[in-house]
Amino acid sequence: MKSKWYCVYKITNLINGKTYIGQHMYTNEANPMGEYKGSGKLLKLAYKKYGLENFETEILYSRIRDKSTV
Repeated sequence: MKSKWYCVYKITNLINGKTYIGQHMYTNEANPMGEYKGSGKLLKLAYKKYGLENFETEILYSRIRDKSTV
């Protein structure tokens, strides 16, 4: 069984500077975010308006075992 971890990430809109903070569960330690781009409604609308290429993702915390500490 693969280990499960959580990470806290920040996505920044490079055009207007707005940020989105989220959490994500992952099993691939080498690539915590994988293909995941966030699931918030406002974030998805921003992706549609500005394009994915205008966003930067930064992992703030990783390897968190207990979701209640996120």
